[in-house]
Amino acid sequence: MRASIAWRAATRAPDRHRYSMRGEILDDFVPVAECLLEPIGGRTYKTIAIGDGGNELGFGELIFCSTAVDFVIPAGISKGASARVATRSLVAGHLLLRPPEHEYAVLQALLAAGAVDGCTGKATPSVARLDWESCASTLAQIYAVTRSALSPFSETP
Repeated sequence: MRASIAWRAATRAPDRHRYSMRGEILDDFVPVAECLLEPIGGRTYKTIAIGDGGNELGFGELIFCSTAVDFVIPAGISKGASARVATRSLVAGHLLLRPPEHEYAVLQALLAAGAVDGCTGKATPSVARLDWESCASTLAQIYAVTRSALSPFSETP
């Protein structure tokens, strides 16, 4: 393995609890994932953390979490992270993003499994209080621009 990426995974604070963005204790709902970034015997790979609330795995160097990583990608909301992944796509030379339809299907599957918006605590198709339509519009633009930049001779989606 060359890298481990933690994407919006809540981690332990110094008091050993895992918290939501609203300060609720998530210990009974969120599994301990620190072992992914701090394996027994050390690691021989780079670690990357992407998050938007500061309570995520790897944000120890920035906020109150106890786990640090090699690279932190703070995103104001998930759309910000998508823009950063789009940038990585351009550097890599191939599309790393998923289309908004895929993201919506993932959101629906999460809701069906009992997930809630981490900011509102409600089971609604929203991300960080933003309704899906608002998110989808920006995601579609990011996806289209990135896809177009990577395929200069193809039609713009």
